[in-house]
Amino acid sequence: MKRTRDELAHKEEARIQALTKKSVPKDLTEEEKAEVARVMKKSGVINECGKETVTQDSIQRLRGTTWLNDELVNFYGAMVQQRADERLKAAGGKPGEGGKDLPGGKGRALDIHVFSSFFYSKLTTDGYAKGRIGRWTKKFDIFKKDKIIFPMNIGGMHWTTGCIDFRKKRIEWYNSLPGSAGDIFEELRKYLDLEHRDKRKKSFDFTGWANYRCPDYPQQQNGSDCGVFTALGMEALARDADFNFEQDNIPFFRRLMVLEIGRAKLSKIPTRED
Repeated sequence: MKRTRDELAHKEEARIQALTKKSVPKDLTEEEKAEVARVMKKSGVINECGKETVTQDSIQRLRGTTWLNDELVNFYGAMVQQRADERLKAAGGKPGEGGKDLPGGKGRALDIHVFSSFFYSKLTTDGYAKGRIGRWTKKFDIFKKDKIIFPMNIGGMHWTTGCIDFRKKRIEWYNSLPGSAGDIFEELRKYLDLEHRDKRKKSFDFTGWANYRCPDYPQQQNGSDCGVFTALGMEALARDADFNFEQDNIPFFRRLMVLEIGRAKLSKIPTRED
């Protein structure tokens, strides 16, 4: 009987969420489409954000269903970081002090750091010491962050998203295709311990920590959109938001990414409102 009540309650909660879920726009405005067209015609370096740049050759990959490269994914990560820093500042917070509530009940600004795709590839190829991974965090302490978020290029063939959530004590992996996690969790646990030994001079305490693979992460229906799913996953994780996108939305998000790269700023759309 209790199981039946729980199942009914779960179904009702899912029904309410479906009714209140905000929709992804079907298309850009005419003005935005014109702006996208202008961006796609540019030559050389299209834009800069933080330490990342996007060139004309790379931005053409957002046409159709072309596989995204490191340049595009890392630029998107830089925009996610930029917005997170702005939100934290607006909340009166400072990096290293944890997240803070935004004024006016507009959600919570998280204290995050977004690594580039080269973090995980260098960690797994060269190792922590040889790859000098400790130098990546000379200017900040990851253990004072709410989250560390990073794109992962698995075998040079498939994009996934990694996240270390220090509040929930979870090492998280988000994959838009079925498949085994392999050594991913082991590698990230090893990283946490080596980083803690390097910065805090003692081993990391994994008491209460769990490995987490998201069971209902949106799934791609082709072999080339994984980079877009990874970019959108990073964006949502940076806000503690639901993954409000699916395969049918990807053509829209590819066009939106061109617009955002042209502006070097993430756009506000209904599904990104707190």
